Amino acid sequence: MNSMRKKLFLFVFAIFVTGNMYSQESDSQEPDFIHWRFSLDGGYSYRLAKNKEIYPEAKSYVDGLKSGYNISGKAMCYVNEYAGFVLNISVSKYDNEVDRLSVGREVLRNVSDNVTIGYVAPCAELRAVVNERHSFPFDFSVGFLWYNDEGRFNSTLGEMWGSTIGFGLGAGYDFSIIKNIAVGVKMSLLLGRITSYDVEINNSGFTQKVKLDEDEYESLSQFNLSAGVRFNF
Repeated sequence: MNSMRKKLFLFVFAIFVTGNMYSQESDSQEPDFIHWRFSLDGGYSYRLAKNKEIYPEAKSYVDGLKSGYNISGKAMCYVNEYAGFVLNISVSKYDNEVDRLSVGREVLRNVSDNVTIGYVAPCAELRAVVNERHSFPFDFSVGFLWYNDEGRFNSTLGEMWGSTIGFGLGAGYDFSIIKNIAVGVKMSLLLGRITSYDVEINNSGFTQKVKLDEDEYESLSQFNLSAGVRFNF
C-alpha cells in the first residue's frame, strides 16, 4: 500500500512539474488560459470480466450483460494551461432479458438483470496543447466504485450491491469550436473488483452479506469509448 501511495504521489508530482515547465515557457506568448472546464460525455461501455464457469446455455445471456452504455461528467480546475485537478463522475448501465433460460436441468423463466456500475473520483489531469483549437487530455484517478444488480427469475426478485476502491485511466482529444465551447472524444479504462456483496430477496427488507472466494471475485473493470461537449470558463 505504501508503495502504491508513493507511485501515485510521484505521478501527480510529475504532472504539475511538467505543467509548470510548459507554462513557464509559454507565459510570454499566452499568459491567459482556461481556469474551469465542465464536460459531459456519453457512449459505449464494455465490461472486461471473463465469464466464470457457467452452463453453455447461459453463456449468451451473460455475454449480453457485457455491453452497455456510459455517461460521465467532469468538473476541472486548471492550475495552468497544462495541468489541473478534476472531479469525475461516471455511470455505466448493462441489461439483458430473456423469457426462458436453461441452466443445467433447471429452466428459468422471465429472467432479467439491470446492472449499474458507478464511479466517483478526484483526478489529476495533464493536457498536451497543440494550439488554441486542438488538445489531448490524459488523466489518472483513484476513487469510490460501486455495483448494483437488480435481477429477476420466475417470480423471484433480487437485488445485490457492493463497493470497492477503483482506479481510472483516460485519454482523449478535444477540438475547440469557439473560445468557450469544445467537442471531444475519449477512451477510459476503469479497474476494480468486489470481494463481497449484500443481497436482498423480494424486497423483504432482510439483507444478507455474501463473502466471495478469491476465484469468485466480481470484476467491475470496463472500457469506455465516448464523445461529448466541453464548456470552458
